[in-house]
Amino acid sequence: KEDADKGNADSQNLYALHLYNGIKVKKNENLARHYFETSAQKGNPDGLFFYSQILLKEQKMDQYSQYYQQSIANGSGEAYSLYAQQLISAGDLGNAVQYILPAIQRGSVSAMILYGNICESNPMYGDKDFFFQMAANGCHCLDTLGTCLPVDYKVFHCNECNIDICEGCAKYCHK
Repeated sequence: KEDADKGNADSQNLYALHLYNGIKVKKNENLARHYFETSAQKGNPDGLFFYSQILLKEQKMDQYSQYYQQSIANGSGEAYSLYAQQLISAGDLGNAVQYILPAIQRGSVSAMILYGNICESNPMYGDKDFFFQMAANGCHCLDTLGTCLPVDYKVFHCNECNIDICEGCAKYCHK
């Protein structure tokens, strides 16, 4: 909080993530929105992306589009992953892969799962288990900060372990 209040864009983004879900602070989505916005205004790639998602939920489509495009241009891993999903939905797998791989390098669990799913149906792209294992190692359900992402993701429940898990876990270690 101290660094966020001093204007550090990374800290503003991280503090906003804590506020957004009440991780070790009182949950305050309005204040989180403020810190996401200030982080975004300073060009923080993830701040740009997370703020765009807030704007999307608020149905402020013009602003959403502006911040979303900036987050892609500035290299947000989660923005790359979401954009790749949109490209795949439009039937453009070739260009999607160009965004997925850098998203994986930036630690995007959603990109790891996305690429694992691509490999599952197209083995020529690689070993699906490798990417599902990478996703399982950073499972958002087991990582309290990962669950802060203001982005929806699939959650599965393992009846043997009685825990919630991500799709990577469901396809790799909880088959």
